[in-house]
Amino acid sequence: MQIVAHAQSKDILSVDFAKGSVHDKKIFDESGIKIDDETLLKGDSGYQGIQKRVQRCDLPIKKVKGKERSQDEKEFNKEVAKERVFIEHINRYIKRFRIFSTHYRNGLEGFSCKFTLICGIYNLQH
Repeated sequence: MQIVAHAQSKDILSVDFAKGSVHDKKIFDESGIKIDDETLLKGDSGYQGIQKRVQRCDLPIKKVKGKERSQDEKEFNKEVAKERVFIEHINRYIKRFRIFSTHYRNGLEGFSCKFTLICGIYNLQH
């Protein structure tokens, strides 16, 4: 599951799904979402490699095996985390509906419909 939200308005703009355990970047690539060259995309480390497709993006700097991150890299990662914490708040709101709390037994279509409705409720309340 992938949620695309506007950083200033906090509105959910797009929701996309994949069956089973799928990497974040793969869901993004397959979703067909168009990102304008002016738009700054902020994602977590699951979107590493997206720089080839998106002109402007802020992603956390991964630690190189056997090396420590510099203080500047740590500060940059903290700033990225502070700026994208709102998406974690959206995830928390959606989890209140308990759609994730147990094994979902219906098909992906039923899940995507219910999840999209929950996102619509979120947009109405915020």
